[in-house]
Amino acid sequence: MNNLFKMPLKVVFIVGACRSGKTSIGQLVSTSENTEFVDEPLLLVSLPILSKIGKIERKEAISLFRLYLEELVCDIILMRRSNFRPYDNSTVWKNTNTAEMLKRISLKRRVDAYNYVCDNKGFTVVISLPDNIENFNFIKEAHPDSKIIEVMRDGVNVAELIREKKWFSDSNLISPFNATITRKFINKNNTYQLPWWIESGDESLFLSLSEYERCLYYWCQINKIAHPSQELPDKIFVKFEELIDETSKVRRSMFNFLGAEETNFTSMIESEISEFKEISSVDDYNGKTKELLRIKYTEIMRKNYG
Repeated sequence: MNNLFKMPLKVVFIVGACRSGKTSIGQLVSTSENTEFVDEPLLLVSLPILSKIGKIERKEAISLFRLYLEELVCDIILMRRSNFRPYDNSTVWKNTNTAEMLKRISLKRRVDAYNYVCDNKGFTVVISLPDNIENFNFIKEAHPDSKIIEVMRDGVNVAELIREKKWFSDSNLISPFNATITRKFINKNNTYQLPWWIESGDESLFLSLSEYERCLYYWCQINKIAHPSQELPDKIFVKFEELIDETSKVRRSMFNFLGAEETNFTSMIESEISEFKEISSVDDYNGKTKELLRIKYTEIMRKNYG
C-alpha cells in the first residue's frame, strides 16, 4: 500500500443500485468528525466493473484503483475536490465547519495532508460506488482495511425513480447522456449502447420491455447477489426503508460499525432523511410488470425483506 495509507486513515465504500439511498447515507455518515463524502468518482466506480466483465486485467485494475484512491484522498484532505455548491447533496456545507475548511484550504503539499491527518488522529473518506455489490472481493483486495456499507431499497421505488430520469429510454440507449459502461447492440436498424449488466442473450428481451420494466430488470441484476444475512466484521447491510422509518436507530448502528461520533451536523441530516416519502407501491408494480420480472423481483425481495 502507498505512503498515504500508512497514516490513520479510514476508507468506507457505499455500494448498491442507483437511487437506493447511497448519497443520503454518505451525507449522514460524513457528518461525523473529520469525515468527508465523495459521490461516485467515475474511475473507482468503473475499474471493478471493467475487471469483472473482462475488459481489463484484475491485477492492473486493482493497481489503478489504489493509485487513483491515493490521489483522490490526498486531494480531498487538501480540499481540491470539495463541493462548495450549497444545494448539492454532496456539499461540504452540510458536514464541515468553517474553521476546519479554512485550515485545510491553507495546506499546500502531500506531506501537509499527511501531517494534518496524523495531528487530528485520523480522517475518514466515504465513497459511493454504485452497481458494485458483486465486487466486494475486488474492493477488499484493493484496500483491505476498508469497510463497506451495502444498501438496498425496494425495487418498486428504485424503478420509478430511474424511469423518471429516462436513463433506459430508447433515445438514451441509442445516444447515452449519462456516463456508464456499455456494449454495442444492433436491433431493427438501430444501434444501441446497452448497459454492461444486461445478461448476454437478454438484449432483445430488454429492448422489448417498457421503460419501467427495464428499470426493474436493472434493479434485479444489481441486487441478485445481495447478502443481508452475511455477517462480516467489515461490512454492514442497510435497508433504505428502515433508515427512513428509524433514522436515529440505523444511524447509531452505522456509526458504531464505523467507530464514528456524531456532530452538530448529524441531527440536521437525520431530520432531512426521516422526512423522505416513498413514491410507489406494490400496486403500481403489479400493474406494470411482466411475469418474468415479477418472479425475479419477488425472489430478491423475499430473500432480503422476508
